[in-house]
Amino acid sequence: MSLQRAQERCQQLRSTGRVEIPESLRHQALVLLGCLAFTAIGVAGLIARWSDLGSVGRMLTNAAVWMSLLAVGFFGVVGIPALLVQMRLRSSLVLTWDGIEEHRDNSGQRLQTSSLSWSDIEAVTGQYVGGRWPSKGAYTVFLHLRPEAYRRYHEGLSPMARRLEKANSRLFGAGSVALRRFQGGSKLLEQLLQRAHRDFGADPTTRRMT
Repeated sequence: MSLQRAQERCQQLRSTGRVEIPESLRHQALVLLGCLAFTAIGVAGLIARWSDLGSVGRMLTNAAVWMSLLAVGFFGVVGIPALLVQMRLRSSLVLTWDGIEEHRDNSGQRLQTSSLSWSDIEAVTGQYVGGRWPSKGAYTVFLHLRPEAYRRYHEGLSPMARRLEKANSRLFGAGSVALRRFQGGSKLLEQLLQRAHRDFGADPTTRRMT
């Protein structure tokens, strides 16, 4: 099914010169529910430990208390606000004959946050990330950029995003950029980007072929 949909979207790109893929709200909502659940578990753990231990001093020496605090801090204090901001500033991936652009909605305005030409990209791949048996993890699409293109891309990031991208490069190789989840799923996106890169990345005379 994803192969057929990728073919249809690639044909749309060939015909119109533009395909827009919004970020997946469903995935963001599921992650938000997960953060709420882990925050609730952390709060319940703190309440239970307080009932058992009865004093702050004893709680601070208890490993379970620190695990609960970590869950509340990471998922509740950091995770939930970050996800709400991301859902409000929803991104879209725009494919054109010339390359890939990312746009973000901000207070009714649409801003372009990044742009890559097809020739900037060496390859498009996908792999499962973060899985432990029996789970495979999340299927993630990677753009492997040429050195100069990656340098420009990295310079355009915010300081926090640069640190995250640097960690990704150590894990997945220099010049690798992990994409977020967009509507249709990561495997569909991978196939669409591979086809578009093959068709438009090498020979610009193919851009208006149907």
